[in-house]
Amino acid sequence: MKIAALIATIAAAAISTVSAQSGTFTNFTTCAAPDNNGQLTVTKLALSPFPLCIKQKYCLAVTGSLSAPLVEGAALQNVWRFYSRDTPQDYDLCSLLAAGGRPCPIDAGPVSFNLCFDALVDVFPPNFPVGWSYNAYNGDGSLLFCSSAPPNTARTEETPENPYGIAGIYAQNCA
Repeated sequence: MKIAALIATIAAAAISTVSAQSGTFTNFTTCAAPDNNGQLTVTKLALSPFPLCIKQKYCLAVTGSLSAPLVEGAALQNVWRFYSRDTPQDYDLCSLLAAGGRPCPIDAGPVSFNLCFDALVDVFPPNFPVGWSYNAYNGDGSLLFCSSAPPNTARTEETPENPYGIAGIYAQNCA
C-alpha cells in the first residue's frame, strides 16, 4: 500500500512539472513613448513555456500590424532585470525571423511570427520574479516596438501550475 502511495505521489509531481512548463505569459505593457508607438502595433505577445526553464529554449509569439516594411538590419534587444542588475541580450531580428521561416523583408500589414531563443541566461536564481523588456528596431534604426513586464513581487494563489504564487515572470530549474 505504501508503495502505491509513493508511486502516486511521484506521478503527481511529474504531471505538475510538465503542466508548469506548458503555459504562456502575456501580461506585457508598452514601454514606447506616447508620441512614438513604433512601426509595429503589437496586439499580443505571448512568452512560452511559462514558467521559463533556466538554460532551455523559449519563444515569444508576436501578433500585430506593421505600418512600414520590416527590413534587413532589424535588431531586438532583450533586457532582463533582477533587482537593480540589467542583463541585455542583443539579437539580429531578421536572423530570428528567418529561423522561424519568416525571412526579412516583411511587408507592411498584419503580421504574426514566433521568435525562439536557444537558452535563457542564468543570471538570477530560480523562482524569483524578474523584469523583462523587448526593444525592437527596424533596419533603418526606427522603433518597431517596445514591450515590458516589470518585476512583480506581488503574490498570487499557489497552484500546481504556479507552486510559488509568483505574479510576474520567473524561471525554474527544469529537468
